[in-house]
Formats: sequence, C-alpha cells, structure tokens
Amino acid sequence: MPDLTGLIYQADWTRLSMSATVWFEHDQDVEDRLFEQAVPAPGLRERLRGRRLHPVGDDADEDENDDDDEDDEDDGGERRLLLGAGGRYRVTTADGSLQAGCDGARCWHVGQHGEPSVSAWAGAPDRAFRGLLTPQWLLASYRLETTGEQQVLGRTAIAVRAIPRGSWPGPFRRPADLLDRVDVLVDAELGILLHSEQLFEGRRRQAAWLRDLVLDPAEAADAGAFAPPPGASERDDTEGDGQPPGPGRKLAESAVSAAASAMSFAIRHAPRKPADDQPEMPASPWPAGDGDAPLDASPVDADLVNLLHRTGLPAVNLSCEMQHWTDLAALPAAIAESLGPHSVLLALAERAGQQGVTYRRARLRALVPVSYRLDYLTDRSRGRHSVACDGEHTTRLLGDRVVTSPATPPSRELRGMLEPSWLLRGWRLRPTGEVSVGGRTGIRLLARRPGSASTFMPGRLEVVVDTSAGILLRYTSYQGDRPSDCLELLDVRLVDGTVPGEFTIEPEPGMTSDIGTGSPLDLLSPQARQRTKHAVQGALAAGAAVSGWLDRLRGRPDQE
Repeated sequence: MPDLTGLIYQADWTRLSMSATVWFEHDQDVEDRLFEQAVPAPGLRERLRGRRLHPVGDDADEDENDDDDEDDEDDGGERRLLLGAGGRYRVTTADGSLQAGCDGARCWHVGQHGEPSVSAWAGAPDRAFRGLLTPQWLLASYRLETTGEQQVLGRTAIAVRAIPRGSWPGPFRRPADLLDRVDVLVDAELGILLHSEQLFEGRRRQAAWLRDLVLDPAEAADAGAFAPPPGASERDDTEGDGQPPGPGRKLAESAVSAAASAMSFAIRHAPRKPADDQPEMPASPWPAGDGDAPLDASPVDADLVNLLHRTGLPAVNLSCEMQHWTDLAALPAAIAESLGPHSVLLALAERAGQQGVTYRRARLRALVPVSYRLDYLTDRSRGRHSVACDGEHTTRLLGDRVVTSPATPPSRELRGMLEPSWLLRGWRLRPTGEVSVGGRTGIRLLARRPGSASTFMPGRLEVVVDTSAGILLRYTSYQGDRPSDCLELLDVRLVDGTVPGEFTIEPEPGMTSDIGTGSPLDLLSPQARQRTKHAVQGALAAGAAVSGWLDRLRGRPDQE
C-alpha cells in the first residue's frame, strides 16, 4: 500500500505526452436513487431537484455547481484526448469535432452552438478526463485495498478496491461517501487510472475507462494542435443573463448601493461594546517566514502521503483542548477588492478587525466521523457554551437553554484537522521539518492551491501533521501574506471506546428546552429567531418584487 498511495499521489497529467480515448457511461436510475440518499429531507430535495450531483472523481470540486456542462447529461459517450507536456491538451468528440483544449497558457472551450471562447487561465484539467488522469481524489475520500494485478492495454495495472471513509452526519452527504465502493485499475508506471467503476446499492452508477492509449505520439509535439480554434473570442463580463446592464438594472443597482452604504455606515458607527471581557491573548503560534519558499524544494515522500492518508491507522478517537485565533483585520482589504468599499460584509470585517485578534478555547471530544463535543471555555458572552452531536441529534447548551436539532457536522476547519487526507488533492505541499505542538511531534507543511485563492477560500496554508496519529495539530490559513485563522490541538489523548451519553447534552433543572433546525438561527432566542425570520422573508419579498420589475422592463414574462 505505501507504494500504491505514493504512486497515485505523484501522478501528474501535466507531464504526460499521450493520446487516448475516454469512454464513459452512467445509469440515471441509480443517479436518482443516490440523489435521494444524498439529500434525505424531502422539502430540500424538491428545491434542489434538477441540480446534478458531481460524478465521483470528477476533476471539478464536488462542492461547486457546474450546471453548464452538458456532457454528463448523456447516458454515455466517448472523447478523444491528446496531451502534451506542460499542461497542454485537446479534447475532440467521437465525430472529430473540437470541444476543449489548453495551449499551456490559455484554456478554450467550444459551446453548444459551436462558438469557441478563450479564458486567461490554465492548469485545470478538463471534465473529459473523468478523474482518470487526476486520481488523487481516491486518496482524499477513500481507503484503498489492493486486490491484484492485471494486464490492460498492454500495460501492468494494479487492481484496487476503494471504500468510502464515511461522512459526518448532516443534511447533505457527498456522493463519494454513499457509494458501496469504487473499483479502479491503476497504471503501475504512470499512476493514472485505466478503468474506474462506481457501485451504489449493488448497481453500477458510473464507469469510465481509457482505450487506444499511445505514449509520446508524434502529433503531441505540434504546438499548433493545442491552439484555440480560429475566431475564438475572449470571455466577456456580461451579466449572468447574457445581457449588458440596462437602465432599469442600473437604477436598481444604484438603490442597492445606496442601501448598502447606509447599512455600512450604521455598522461602522454603532456603539461598541467594551472589550474588557476578552480573554488574554496567548503567544501567537503562527510560524514566521517561509511564506514565499518554493514548494518543490523538498518532494513529498510516500511515508508522508500515507500519514496524511492515514493508511493503516484506526479511526480517530481522541480528547484534547482546542485553541482558535481569528484575525478579521486580515479580511477588509480582500473584501474591498472583491465586493467594493460599500460592502456590508466589509463594514462588519472592519468593525471586528478593530477588536484585534479574537481567541477561543474549548475542550474537544471526537469519534470520527460519527460524534463530537465542544465545551467552550471562553467566548461565553456570545451564547456559545457547548455543542454535542451523537450521530443522530445535535444538542447545544446556550446559557440556560438546551436546543436539540437534527445532526450537524463540526466546522469545516475542525473536520479538516481530524481527517487531513483532503490535502492530497489539489494542494501543492512542501515539508519544512519537525516541530512540536502541545507536546507532540509533527511535520510542518506549507500548502498552496494554485488558482483558488479568494476572499473566502485561502490559497495558502501552514499545517502541522502529527507523526503518529495522522491528524493536524495546527492549521493556519492566510489572506495574502497575513495569517487570518489558526487552530491548534493541545494535550491530545487517543482513547479507546466511548462513554454512554458523553456526546449528548441533557438540560439541568431550571433550564429550558428548545427545538432547532441546525441552522445558525438556533443560537438566537425563540423571540429573536422569529424576528429574524420575518426580516429575511421581507427582504426576499422585496428582492422578488425588484426582480419581477426588471423582468417586465426587459419584456420578459414573470416566472412561475
């Protein structure tokens, strides 16, 4: 297994020179059944009906919507791929029509009506790869079992059974977590997948495989083979409906801008609560320097890949203390650039940033990926006392109230610390040596995700992975060159078994019980929650009225 995980991690399609045919198929009945399982709430499922689930192993992130890709609407089909070193590729349909490509600097796509367009970015794999040439998704979401070797396309392949790791309880579940398994054939030399088949409830959901694979074909040496088609246009910045802003939209935008400016002014000048109750900030744990160090200076070896993948390690069952620092002063510049100087969110960030770095501390108990409990030792003035989930329900202790709701997962950052295999997909890693965090030894890594940095999605991280437990002892995210968020796990103790009731909060005498939905509104009192709901409903009604007015100005019928 160590050789297998390292082989898959090192697979790099941008260095390949090859041609092949990708064949794919899927069963829509199985897809519909999977959708019902992924979104179990009938009302929510009905609202989401029509949105497709991403194929497992898709080269796009499964958290993103991708409704403009028509390829997955077919029951099956084939695409012809030509790859050249340096991230160049060309995709053609079965009849030889151009569909997409990249010349190493720019990517291009041919739309449904045959109009080619060019975007000023490169390096992202095409959806036609079907996850075969980017197999790192296996490491991020599955435990791997080798079942033998086979000869495929004249090449030696390792047969692998991929079993889902399991998912935290919640209103949504990823398709990858619900499958029975994924059977794949891994090329023993290149690390790419020659075949992939997904099974759900004993039936095939999707399958993809390579045919006619040729390494170093002569046509891959021709740079012109990857150039955009003649007449390709640069992608424009028209509105989401394909029309430039008209006078009605400009008027509405002006009104919205004026309202946002007024709200921003109110937020910035509202009375401030004294900060006397803030706990004393401990010494900052953020590492200094190394922010711009090259990530290829120290290659990631198979042992580190297996540590992040948690190969052969038992499920995480621990207790510890968690520290969390947040520096919201790092956000305003990025928000102003993305959303404008009158953004309400910018005003909130500036107001929070004036308080400096905030600090929270909590006791954590976790059995991954089923149950967790956080007992907050600081920040109690905001009503965040304790939260616990037993896999079926979440209970929150909020002062003298206990709120029970459907099961909800812990924060994304905490999930990432307890299950760090996500770092093996899409992130470039550079180990910088061993450090000590909370008395435990870990390997410090710099991580970058090319092309993904944004206001709310950091493109650079610094993490410390425990050398024996395979969890993250420290997670630090950056906005630009400034650290904005840092979590640490201290006094980590690995435990066996669980104690009945430790993941449930029972109300004590004199406390009130409340039923919640699992949303942030549960943090409010019932009266405040009702007022907030009315305000949101009013805002939605106003937005619908403005939208209908704009549609009438454009001569469009109102949508049912």
